[in-house]
Amino acid sequence: MKTICGLFVLLAVGFVLDAQEAPREPTLAETKAWIESEGPAVLKTIHLSSVGPIYSSVSDLVMIDCHLSWKNESKIIVNVPLKDLDVGGVILTPSALSTAGDENLMLRLKTRSSIGPTISKVDMGKKGKQDLVDTVVESVRTQGDGNRLVAAIRRAAILCGAPASPF
Repeated sequence: MKTICGLFVLLAVGFVLDAQEAPREPTLAETKAWIESEGPAVLKTIHLSSVGPIYSSVSDLVMIDCHLSWKNESKIIVNVPLKDLDVGGVILTPSALSTAGDENLMLRLKTRSSIGPTISKVDMGKKGKQDLVDTVVESVRTQGDGNRLVAAIRRAAILCGAPASPF
């Protein structure tokens, strides 16, 4: 009888421990779908004018073969190989254009220093001039949405082979 009770207790403890496991993380396909559907509304591009900053959205935000790409209204196409990202370097940072009461936040994507510049920026307004850079920034509409996009890009980068940041 003691053996049966002991076995029952072990099974019950096992079920409780299973129920306390961390929630399931999104798959790469789920992360890609969220980035492509929700990301364009989160990102915005800043154009400076004589009346101040003018904001517009990015377009064509896609993730193909672990590369995140988008185009902004300045006709600049950005292509980020997610496996090269410094996951800890995917952050929101205040913009130089921030003013009291109107904080503009920038999404910063940075490659690992050991990799070097692998982010491609092609300026279609300058006959397709391409530059390789190690950092790219875009504005985000709100801090809450920006934080969600940061989390999604970090998740995608890890699933694409970027080492997880220890901090």
